[in-house]
Amino acid sequence: MQIIVTRLFVSVAIIVCLSACSSPRKAVISPKTLPDGMYLVLAEYPMAPASSEQGVVIPFSHDFLLDASEEDPRFLAVDPVDFVALQLASAPEQSEQPDQRVNLLLSLNSMAKDQLAAFTAKNLNKPVAIVIGGQAVTKHKVKSVIDGGKLLISWCTKFACEKLLVELQDNVRR
Repeated sequence: MQIIVTRLFVSVAIIVCLSACSSPRKAVISPKTLPDGMYLVLAEYPMAPASSEQGVVIPFSHDFLLDASEEDPRFLAVDPVDFVALQLASAPEQSEQPDQRVNLLLSLNSMAKDQLAAFTAKNLNKPVAIVIGGQAVTKHKVKSVIDGGKLLISWCTKFACEKLLVELQDNVRR
């Protein structure tokens, strides 16, 4: 009798373990699969977290910033669902400033322009990040609705802006 109870207990334990292992899990999105765009920032981290309950954790590249601070976060958790894709109407324009910084002007196509206006209206006074190539290159606070369809990435080094120009060439939709 004791053998039957033991076998029954082991069988139930195996079934419980198998059902726990096959339970549905949260979908994981790789930062590399995030489309280039503007994303709502959900959390900031000084070091890569072991896991995050919210959003997708991506690196915040300080290589693109002229005046990076050690206090700036190194990783951001962003909302992968509600974002504005960087679909450009024309190639990005680069302008070099006298103080060695470079600005990139991005002109969004009409669909992305409308998405940007709705996104910024919904996220006033919230932090957002521009994500290119799976990493955050800039972080901002939405201070007003952006309805003109133009974005300016400023304060990046010449090398970094050249890299961004190459990355963004595929985003032009004619």
